[in-house]
Amino acid sequence: MRRHRGSTLLSAVLVVLAACAGTSGKDYQELAVAGIKTKLAKQLGFGKLGAKCDTPPSSPKVGDTFTCAASTAGGKEIELVVRIDKKDHVYVHPTGKGWKVAATALAEGTIARQAGLGKLQASCDGPPDSMSIGDSFACTATTTDGTTIELVATYDKKDHVFVHTTNLVSRAVLAKLSARAVQLLEQQTGQKLGVDNFTCGDTAVVVDPATKKIPCVLTSPTSGAKYDATITLDSLENPQSIDVKVAATPRA
Repeated sequence: MRRHRGSTLLSAVLVVLAACAGTSGKDYQELAVAGIKTKLAKQLGFGKLGAKCDTPPSSPKVGDTFTCAASTAGGKEIELVVRIDKKDHVYVHPTGKGWKVAATALAEGTIARQAGLGKLQASCDGPPDSMSIGDSFACTATTTDGTTIELVATYDKKDHVFVHTTNLVSRAVLAKLSARAVQLLEQQTGQKLGVDNFTCGDTAVVVDPATKKIPCVLTSPTSGAKYDATITLDSLENPQSIDVKVAATPRA
């Protein structure tokens, strides 16, 4: 066993937009639309978002709200609320249903890019209409080959949702785990194996939470023979140790 600290999982965060505005209802409306098309689109991982907003009161005051909607190129609509929280300043945040669509968008955008598994098709359970701190809801994202990635979206603080995978090990962590596995094997065998000869794939890997096993391949630096290998984690979220096993005989 050898220690390995740090989370293995992928995550993405959606926070509200905060910006200064003019004093008229039209000023607030234009600011919200611009923020949705730029800042929100970037947060969700989309190159472009459409936006439309209801007309705020002509003489808005602190505490007033109005609704907006962001639309993706694929036709999904995110329901949003704009709140004037102080003079010349607004927050834009999703509604309960909007958080669901926003979390789905994060999975298909930011998480998909982090994972490197190609296009993802995501769906989420419906969160409460009014989200409270600590509320969470489950999501899944499916790859083109039918592999399912499990995610959880948590409303962890005011106007903020944290989306993370529960069964996916990132590429960066895989590289660290591979290096650690080679170090352990070299200590056990007394032979120089080399990090380049131990691979666990070039993309993030979906791991069964029940077994926590990651399939890998060890290539003999002398003969070139390939051996099936397995890294077993003690925890997916915060692994403290790993166990490495290599097949006794090479692949046929």
